[in-house]
Amino acid sequence: MVGREIHTYNITWATAGEILQDFHWSTLLLALAATAIGYLVLATYDLLAIYHLGYKIPWHKTLMVSFLGFAVSNNAGHALVTGGAIRFRYYSALGLNAASIGKIIVFSSSTYLLGAVTLLCAAYFFLPQDELNHPELLGGHLAWFIWGILALLIIYWSLILSGRHRLQWKKINISLPPPRITALQTVAGICDLLFAGVVLYCLLYPATQMHFMWFFTVYILAQLIGLFSQVPGGIGIFESAFLLLVGDAHDHQIILIALLTYRLMYFLLPLLIALAIFAITQHQSLREHWQRIPGVIRMQNIVAATSIFLHRRLPVFLSLLALLAGGILLLSGSTPGMPERLATLTDIINLPLIELSHLLGSVIGVFLLILARAILLRINTAYPLTLFFLAAGVVFSITKGLDYEEAVFLSLLLILFIPCKSYFYRKSTLDTHLLTPKWILLIVAIIGLSTLIGFITYQEVDYAHELWWQFELDANASRFLRATLLISVIACGALLHYFLSRGQYKPHLPTHEELREAETIIQAQKNTEHYISLSGDKYLFWGEARDCFIAYITTTKYWIALNDPCGNSASFKELVKEFRSHADLHGAKPVFYRITTEHLPLYVDLGLNLIKLGEEAHVDLSNFALKGNAWASFRSTINKIIKEGFTFRIIRAADIEPHLPALKQVSDQWLDHKKSREKGFSLGFFDENYLRFFDVAVVSKEDQIVAFANLLHTNLPNEISIDLMRYSDQAPKGAMDYLLSNIMLWAKEEQYYKFNLGMAPLAGLDDDELAPFWHRLGSSIFRMGNEFYDFKGLHHYKEKFHPQWNPVYLALPRGGHLAPVIFTITNAISGGISGSFSK
Repeated sequence: MVGREIHTYNITWATAGEILQDFHWSTLLLALAATAIGYLVLATYDLLAIYHLGYKIPWHKTLMVSFLGFAVSNNAGHALVTGGAIRFRYYSALGLNAASIGKIIVFSSSTYLLGAVTLLCAAYFFLPQDELNHPELLGGHLAWFIWGILALLIIYWSLILSGRHRLQWKKINISLPPPRITALQTVAGICDLLFAGVVLYCLLYPATQMHFMWFFTVYILAQLIGLFSQVPGGIGIFESAFLLLVGDAHDHQIILIALLTYRLMYFLLPLLIALAIFAITQHQSLREHWQRIPGVIRMQNIVAATSIFLHRRLPVFLSLLALLAGGILLLSGSTPGMPERLATLTDIINLPLIELSHLLGSVIGVFLLILARAILLRINTAYPLTLFFLAAGVVFSITKGLDYEEAVFLSLLLILFIPCKSYFYRKSTLDTHLLTPKWILLIVAIIGLSTLIGFITYQEVDYAHELWWQFELDANASRFLRATLLISVIACGALLHYFLSRGQYKPHLPTHEELREAETIIQAQKNTEHYISLSGDKYLFWGEARDCFIAYITTTKYWIALNDPCGNSASFKELVKEFRSHADLHGAKPVFYRITTEHLPLYVDLGLNLIKLGEEAHVDLSNFALKGNAWASFRSTINKIIKEGFTFRIIRAADIEPHLPALKQVSDQWLDHKKSREKGFSLGFFDENYLRFFDVAVVSKEDQIVAFANLLHTNLPNEISIDLMRYSDQAPKGAMDYLLSNIMLWAKEEQYYKFNLGMAPLAGLDDDELAPFWHRLGSSIFRMGNEFYDFKGLHHYKEKFHPQWNPVYLALPRGGHLAPVIFTITNAISGGISGSFSK
């Protein structure tokens, strides 16, 4: 360059290391915080464009794409091409065409230019006149250059404010945004450049004491020179322009090291983060290219397993980070602020705002502790709330004491959360069932620890009532007391609300209309075990299309489903997954009781453990006949009952109403005779509404009903079974054999294939030394447990009908859940603990 001395700098790694060591760690952290906030503002360029153009793109995806585009284009240069390529890859996958993506790119570029030229013009009114005419700045013609830029800016705004939103030159149409959008563009561009400039200014100021407006004017000019040079990232051009414009007023070696540090921090670090996000979001496409590379196939299984593991564990990791963030905010509120930072802060904001920020920062810490549980459960409302509280935490960390270390951590956590919206898919509210006793204990422990640290920190401060009302810059102990009181009130209020409203989750029992809807689905099945769902004492968990359901009960620890799902089998997989998710949402674990071999893979895929409960007896009706020596005793009993004048008949469900009082009398006498009470859950009980669903087989004499059984059969002539089978004091001996035999003969005539006699608990369990412990225990109870229940006698009675035995299972969580699950199910069936130990 003519007329200027060319400087050479002897900068070695040792020199750079020495100067880098001169950067205080707080300076580097403040520069990092400005970088994080700056890129967050920069990412709003595309968000503003999407809003203005009316495209339906989720905001969190727009922020991510914008960040990726700018992180790459800032380093690679040729922003319209490099950033445009990134945007085209993502936005095209989201349904935008090339023309729409081009509009977004042009809009974002114009946002940057509006902010840059506006700031440059503003410098004219803040810089002293002699600085504007400094010969180092454009040869002393900076003022004229700014006036030219200002004239163009005035013309542009005149067009905007005139209402002419479309310009035409030959065949080219140019659309202009409305004034409100243009104003937002200007604000976004200014904020972006301010934060980007602050990054470099933080690195320069300690050594140069450079005036901010002077620095900023030089910075914007250097930025524009680097931008229009089209050199990748403006590397070398920006630095040279900055050094040239600064002139010899400051040490160029120090400035150059600051510029290199700025490039590493504001350019390279975001690029590395962007590459990591790109690899995560584009893993499928990258995997296809990766698989084409020789030698990679051997690593595919390892990479896939690692990816799946990280994908599944990400909510756990995010939950831990939210806990950590909440703990940091609470700890920061319990310890004193740094005096020099507070003094600097009072030059910017007043003391009441500092006091309020200190209180709200601690409150946000408590809320993040609670939200960490919702994050772990993947509740959809946790996502926007977490983003809001993290963003608020960033602001209050700065305004309560310039705690930029916290602000940097919270900003990074906020950036990490933004692309994770897809993980929060469970539709639920943040109610009292969100927390569990263990999680409450964890929250109390974290609050208690931060409070203890605070009391230890201020142990030399003598307590006085005046401390509560002391509002001074150095009154850290007073701020701690007020924050502790506030978070204690919030925490105690939340705990009181939890304990007063706590209890097992109880959804609404099905209405009569729901039971009729379930009956329609049951009647289309080939098996009959689902009729017990109509008893009215169990909840119904419906599939999204309401073409299938699960009957279940709830306790504090378990949601226990009865039988396999009922309905459209194609929907079963999603149904059981949703059932598990809802149980987990309320702090319970899923259990499936009395399931068959047909759908066992469903429960294995859920990670549940399978335990054999016993065997179910199915009688082949095609071969059933009371002939031969094996049925001699049955024939004798039946003939004797017939001679005594007893008859068998079927009462249809439509005709059952007038017979209900007689059936109730038989049932009451049976309960008195057995010295028992009604059971529940997997066993039917006498209820008139329940019986109205069924045909009933009765034994009667002279129109007096002495025994009955309700018949469970579907519209498909496949299986038939019974639920209630009861007899009165007037019933003849052998009435049950007579009733069962006639039901089977009637079902055979009606073309049913099999008769389900129900389950024989603990039957068919191995008892050898190598058998599982549960099998050996169950087998021993089966042989010797007659004191509580005649397991062996029940099996022996059903064996008289020569059935085929099919295994029945229990699916439960892994670990030590078997004993409490069996105890819970037994209580549910018997109606309480006392009923569990009676026959």
